[in-house]
Amino acid sequence: MRLRHPIIIWLIFVCCVLLLWGVAWIRMFSLDVNNDYNNVLVEKSDLMSQIKKQQEKIEDLQQELRKKEIFREQKMGDEEEKKNLVAVMYEAEISDKDNNDNDNDNDKDSDNNRNITAIKYNNEEPSIDPSIVTFVLVATMNPNTGPRSVALLASMQRFLSPGTVHTLLVVVPELEVHWWELAAASLGPQHEQNLFAVKVLSEDSVLKSGADFLKTQAPRTIRRESNGIGYRLQMLLKLGVAQHVPTDFYVTFDCDVVLAQPLRAGVLVTNNGKGLLQGNMGGPHARRWIGNSLDAFFGRIVGSKQHKETKKYDCTVDRLMNTIGVTPAVMSKRASLLTIERLEQVAAKVIKPGMNWDLYLISTLESGLDWTEYGLYAAGTCLSGLLEEVHVADPLVKLYDAELQEDGSKWKPEDMKKVFSSKGSLEHDSIKFVFMVLQGIGGSNVVQAVSALYPHIKPISTNAH
Repeated sequence: MRLRHPIIIWLIFVCCVLLLWGVAWIRMFSLDVNNDYNNVLVEKSDLMSQIKKQQEKIEDLQQELRKKEIFREQKMGDEEEKKNLVAVMYEAEISDKDNNDNDNDNDKDSDNNRNITAIKYNNEEPSIDPSIVTFVLVATMNPNTGPRSVALLASMQRFLSPGTVHTLLVVVPELEVHWWELAAASLGPQHEQNLFAVKVLSEDSVLKSGADFLKTQAPRTIRRESNGIGYRLQMLLKLGVAQHVPTDFYVTFDCDVVLAQPLRAGVLVTNNGKGLLQGNMGGPHARRWIGNSLDAFFGRIVGSKQHKETKKYDCTVDRLMNTIGVTPAVMSKRASLLTIERLEQVAAKVIKPGMNWDLYLISTLESGLDWTEYGLYAAGTCLSGLLEEVHVADPLVKLYDAELQEDGSKWKPEDMKKVFSSKGSLEHDSIKFVFMVLQGIGGSNVVQAVSALYPHIKPISTNAH
């Protein structure tokens, strides 16, 4: 009994310890649960607070947007009022000009009115009639070409009807820009009839790579060609100038071209928006020029044109031979820009990405291609699928007399009479030549050219000597 009694006491003690340990564990678990619950409540509270802040931000943004919308509507209304005010003030300007005097107050009013006129022009510039063209003269100041430009300008004054030409762009070497600006102001048709605006461009503003740089990139071509690299740069300029042309079509000139007939809008560009083609390039080298120009759209060597794309739009040498001619030529601004874009794509594939189109073409000269600006234009326009869309040939209206153009020595009176004859008209079912070319490289000199042209392009009021 003594032995059993201590055991019972020991068991009771153990049970009490276990009971206390269990109560303590339950108590601790309960505290952890409460803490977790409290943490959840705190996190939920923080989340709700963040949601509330985001909602407040959204409401602020919505209010800001509503304010901006109201401001925009008010601004549109103000702009409309400004336009009306400009129109009223512009009319007032016209009235003021009739009653203008020389005091200082009126001078200030005149200055304000000129500013108003500029605002009106910018806001309400009229669209250009598609039949109106831009004239582009690529020139340089030397003893042969400079004086010939006087004859060209005189023929414009004699034969152009107002509303035929929008702008005359004169593209010249950088060092000659100021000289030509003075020449344009003094010799150009800037008299009683404002036939067109005149703008002088430097060659570097037309060619991406710069004229001087390009001249250094074709040493073999310079040695090989009798006319030098400047001859090729003139070709590139007639394509690159498209970026500066304000009309849908432009007409290219050299200094040895003159107008041969009275010219009005609708002749060079038809009423359906198509530029007049010469219809044949002609000359002993034409097939090579066209073929090599087509080659340039596929590679740097002769024969690159043997490509499936040349058949896609029937862009064969035979077809292109019967499209564009030489200078003068009517060219589509859109087609020229697409031609340049296509050439740069070819340059990226054949040589390197980012290469300028003009530098690419100069490099092809070094590898043997003999392209021309008009061959490139005809090929590029055809490959773009635009040839029939932007051009048309008229069998009774030609840009120039090809026979006379190829032989510049034909400056005799009977030859001149044929070109300048008013009988060359549609009514008589005979060919009408819009322009006339007396090429220096064809055999004519400046004195002969002026003597032959003078009776036909002199001002009507001037008596012959």
